[in-house]
Amino acid sequence: MITNDMLPLSKSRLLLQNASESPLGRITLSGYIKDSFGLPDTPLGLSPTSGMTWLLPRIVGLGRAMYLTLSAENIDADEAERIGLVDRVTEPGEVVAKAEAFARRVASYPRVGVAWTKLGFQRALESDFDAATRSEEEGELASFRSPDTRKRFRAFLDRER
Repeated sequence: MITNDMLPLSKSRLLLQNASESPLGRITLSGYIKDSFGLPDTPLGLSPTSGMTWLLPRIVGLGRAMYLTLSAENIDADEAERIGLVDRVTEPGEVVAKAEAFARRVASYPRVGVAWTKLGFQRALESDFDAATRSEEEGELASFRSPDTRKRFRAFLDRER
C-alpha cells in the first residue's frame, strides 16, 4: 500500500509477477521505493505473510529469500533490480509508459510462441529437467506449425547469411 508519507519518491519500480490476469500472463504492478525496502516481519516476532514464503524464493532464490526475511535489512531499488526482486527500475512517471511499451513489443510477436513460452516456464516450475525439455520440444513443434513463425524464422535465417 502506498501512503502519502512515501511521497515524493526517488524511484519507481515495475514488478512483474507470474499470474494469468493480464494479456501477458503476468500482473504488472507499479509501486514505489522511497529510499529502501525491507521485510520487517521476523524482528517484530512475526513469520512472513501474504504468500511470501512461496513467492520470494521463486523470485530471488531460497538463500536470498531467507537472508532478506531473517536479516530484515533494507535494500534500495537498484539492489532490488540486481537480485531480481523487481524486473525494471524507472524514473517516477515512466513506469506505465515502460510497461505499455513492453506489452506492445510482446504483443507484436507470433501468439503461438508467446503462449508456449509462458506455458513452458509455468510447467518448468513444477517439473524436472526432462519434463521441461519435453515441453520445450512440444512448444517448438507447435510453433513451427504457425505460418507467421515460419515466415519470421525464414527472414531471421536470411539476415544471418
